[in-house]
This record gives sequence, structure tokens and C-alpha cells, in this order.
Amino acid sequence: MKEEREFLKQLNRNRFDKIPFLEYFQKDKYLRKLLFDIHKQNKQPFFDIKLFKSLNEIDKEIKDFKNLVLNEIKFNSLIYSESFVKNIIYKLEIIQIPKLTKSILNNFVDEVENVELLAAYITEDNDHSFENQYDISFKEAERKYRELKRFADNYFIYYLKEKINKFKDHNVNGLSINYLAKKQNELIPSVSVKEVLTHFETLTEKTNKKGEFYLTEEQLIIFINSTFIQLEPIKQKFNCNGFIKKNIRKIFYDFYFKNKNKEYNQTALKRKYFNIMDDAFEGFNSNDYTDFAK
Repeated sequence: MKEEREFLKQLNRNRFDKIPFLEYFQKDKYLRKLLFDIHKQNKQPFFDIKLFKSLNEIDKEIKDFKNLVLNEIKFNSLIYSESFVKNIIYKLEIIQIPKLTKSILNNFVDEVENVELLAAYITEDNDHSFENQYDISFKEAERKYRELKRFADNYFIYYLKEKINKFKDHNVNGLSINYLAKKQNELIPSVSVKEVLTHFETLTEKTNKKGEFYLTEEQLIIFINSTFIQLEPIKQKFNCNGFIKKNIRKIFYDFYFKNKNKEYNQTALKRKYFNIMDDAFEGFNSNDYTDFAK
């Protein structure tokens, strides 16, 4: 804990312009913990961590996008925007931190003003000086940027909706146990998805008194993918009609007991593991938290 506190102090001392997107890590508990885990594993300064090298590239591409209207007179807004979006999404998917991806893309879409363009205008002080410097009027530069960004926004919004709706609709096409086993566990980085699958696949093997399995394989895939990879739990009903709650609680409590010492942050850990069950499946309440170990 002392090491993590010192890490967070160091994190808060760093300026945003030195480490791109650092504000997202500073504001979000999950991302802070993830960054600490990465730092602990690599034992490297911020600037040498592979994650930040990738984020630097993304940050530069976004700045180049904002400055395009100042550096290029002629370009096809649709073609350039499509290429820009594909490059950004490709790099974000390599990083494999869905929560960070959503933060970066949502912030891009929500950002109305082009700060880079405004800064250039303020530096030149007036319209005439601006046009002499960049061979384009400030109003025309604003118009071209709005057109450029509108195309990019539409692509990003479509991508974000696709990612979200895929799991809200319980669409597991293209997903399999073997595929999930190779993914990064975003909820508990120190525990592999393969270990999670091994533990919870018992829910597809055990039955209630009527001989009904607790989960189908499709439900297991939805549970693992939405909870541990996408960090957007989808609440499902168990496959069976009626179950003894303590039997289900035991499976989730055993998961907590087996992995609690692998967590760097021990704060509210029991609640975190209880929520894995409560957020993903119907039928539990506050009494089940009290009886979690029973």
C-alpha cells in the first residue's frame, strides 16, 4: 500500500503535457490501479512504459488532425477522416484498455472547440496576420475543421455504439471460450482470463435439484466478456428455474478467497468480488453480501 500511495503522489505531480491522457488515469480509480500494476510489473519510469509510448503516438495523431487545416490547403475531408479514425482505433485496440478507449474517443467527440486552431489565431492577433501566415482565413479554417471533425465524430460514434450494443444485445457471435482465454483481464489484471474461465465453467457443469445447468456456455461467455474484459456487466437470469443461493455464493466466494492476495489494492475487496456476482446475475441482495462467506 505504501508503494502504491507513493506512486499516486508521483502520478499527481506529473503535468498533463508531459504524459498524454494522464488526466484519465488520475481521475479514474480503475485506471489508476491498472497503471500502478503496469508500473509495478515493468519497474520503469513513466516515459519508458510501452503504454505511454503508444499513447504518445495517439496524442500526436490527434494534434496533427487538429492542425491539418493550418498545414494543408487541399485535402479530402472524408478520406482523411476515415484514415485518421482507422489509425486511432487500431492503436487503441492494441492497447486493450476499453475504459481508456471510451474516455479518449468520447472526449474527442465532445470537444467542440479546436484549441490548437484558437491558439494559432490568438498568436497571430488578427485575421489579416492569420491569413498571411497560413494562407487561409480563420473563418474558412474553422469551417473546414468542423467538416473534417463531423466525419471523424460520426465514425467514432458508430464505433462506440457498435462496441456497446454488441453486448447489450447478448450477441456472442465470433466469441468463444478459446478466444476469451487469450484476452486481457481488465477487472483483475493479475488473474488471467483463462483462470477465470476455469473457475466459473463449473456453472455450466453443475445443476440444481431438477438437473438444470446454472448457465449455458453462451451465458458464461457473456458473463466473462462483459464483466472481466469489457467492464460492462450484463445482468442475466440463471439458466435454471430455482437455485439454492448459498451454492452459487460459494462459487463466487471461493473465487474471491483464491485471488484476494493477488490484488494490490485491498480496499473494499470483498465488496468488489461480491459485485462480480451481484452485477452479473439476478436474484441477490444486501443479505447475500452479509452471507457471502456462508
